[in-house]
Amino acid sequence: MPRRELPPVNAGSMADIAFTLLIFFLVSTTLATDKGERVKLPKYDPNPNQEPTEVSDYNVFAVDVLQDGSLAVEGNNFQYQELKKETVKFLTNNGKDPNYSESYDAAVVNIRTHPDAPYEAYLEAYSNVKSAFDLLRDDYAMSQYGKKYDDFTESEKEASSDVRQKYKLKIAEKVMDEDDLS
Repeated sequence: MPRRELPPVNAGSMADIAFTLLIFFLVSTTLATDKGERVKLPKYDPNPNQEPTEVSDYNVFAVDVLQDGSLAVEGNNFQYQELKKETVKFLTNNGKDPNYSESYDAAVVNIRTHPDAPYEAYLEAYSNVKSAFDLLRDDYAMSQYGKKYDDFTESEKEASSDVRQKYKLKIAEKVMDEDDLS
């Protein structure tokens, strides 16, 4: 039986189809974007010369992000919308109310997060606390320099440094452990 030759396959349009599919998938795919808060961490010092500082309980503003994403401040249920205002009140109390800090220098905000809490809940709590510090910095910068803290230019490093020294970002963070959960 004689052998029949197969007709050649025209593969010229295969490259066009592959390219079209590649473009389609690139355009229709959405990439996950990270959510977060920009924080500049201090440089690591392997031999710190500082001794741990004792902080009185009334100078610690306890913010707890619970497992279900709810918020507790000083052990009481709290709304995220009120956290910024309450943090400012705590930081600027200056000993007027015995339930709040005795001074800004002694005050610390402690954010404790349950290990199973939603990340968005932690981020919301952190953002509200940080915005309280930003508000204090802006108010001080406006009163001393006539502009907001974030509006300082590169040539105004001294003023920016003064504002940062006056209102240091004092946030302690911790994932709740067994002692905190019980």
